[in-house]
Amino acid sequence: MDGLTTVNVEREIGPYGFLEDLRYALKSGEFRPLQVRERKIPKPGGSGKVRRLGIPTITDRVVQAALMLVLEPIFEAEFKPVSYGFRPLRRAHDAIAEIHFYGTHGYRWVLDADIEACFDSIDHTALMDRVRDWVKDKRMLRLVKAFLRAGVLTEDNSREDTLTGTPQGGILSPLLANIALSALDEHLARPWEPGREMATSHLRRRRRATGHPNWRSIRYADDLVVLTHGERDDVGALREDIAELQQLGLRLSEAKRQVVHMSEGFDFLGFRIQWHRKRGTDSGGHGPRATAPLAAECSAVRGTPQSAGRQLPCKAWQLTGRAAACPRSSPRVPVAGRCRAVACGAASATLPVGAGYSGSYLLDGG
Repeated sequence: MDGLTTVNVEREIGPYGFLEDLRYALKSGEFRPLQVRERKIPKPGGSGKVRRLGIPTITDRVVQAALMLVLEPIFEAEFKPVSYGFRPLRRAHDAIAEIHFYGTHGYRWVLDADIEACFDSIDHTALMDRVRDWVKDKRMLRLVKAFLRAGVLTEDNSREDTLTGTPQGGILSPLLANIALSALDEHLARPWEPGREMATSHLRRRRRATGHPNWRSIRYADDLVVLTHGERDDVGALREDIAELQQLGLRLSEAKRQVVHMSEGFDFLGFRIQWHRKRGTDSGGHGPRATAPLAAECSAVRGTPQSAGRQLPCKAWQLTGRAAACPRSSPRVPVAGRCRAVACGAASATLPVGAGYSGSYLLDGG
């Protein structure tokens, strides 16, 4: 866009001079973000679909990183603990551990859904209204709005206005997407707030005794599962309830939306999650197991045979404070905290939940 590269900054302008010029432009109000450069990459799975990336300029990336440093702590304090994507000290393994925890406590009907074209469909007006609820500095608000409406330079060098969405590839985009999707988190997690109908294990047991369902949502970016302790019809009612939340321009993908029981299994974040009988038991020893469907690709990255990394993990997540042992690997692997994952096989590795984990392992189950 502007022809500026990191090499230019280091050799010709100098980092100090570059940052001083940028600081002056920001303080004087002269800074204007440029259009992002579009790049299309194929989506995984061989569907033939492409993902549109928007690559900002060096200058815009620096400003977005500065905005992240200011905005992220503000919104992290408000985000619900049910979301795991693009957040500090949270990752996909934490979300999988959460599914295992609730699956072992009766939440076995699953709404598996995806937000359709999430990054491309976010309504700017609704998003800015949510940002204004917590940010009052008008200069910050102007910058966020300017990045949202910067436009796109397509691969055929034509210019497009961005009336909705936030470009994938920008440093600020994951945070803005989480701000928009936090409305969905708040809606689904509201019954779990103190004083509400699912706030304690006693209240949840009483709801089940009277025939009412309980549910828990788990979201990673635009991938969503809602685990339900109830019947299939209860999940269908939740699906219709979620579908009505379109004030931010977001909707569930019809093609990727399904209602399944854990015994049937479903794919989430690259894992195949299915209810299995526990090894060595004839009855009663059941639990959800997360296995990696892309074993060949994962093994190629690790440099191990395909057969070595088939089960991730074979004993799933241990929910005790003691050391966790894999039945097919001799060493015991001590991991601090209440939850951990052990991957078994020749290339066994420990996958601990990140420090500062604040999910439901710190809550009472049931």
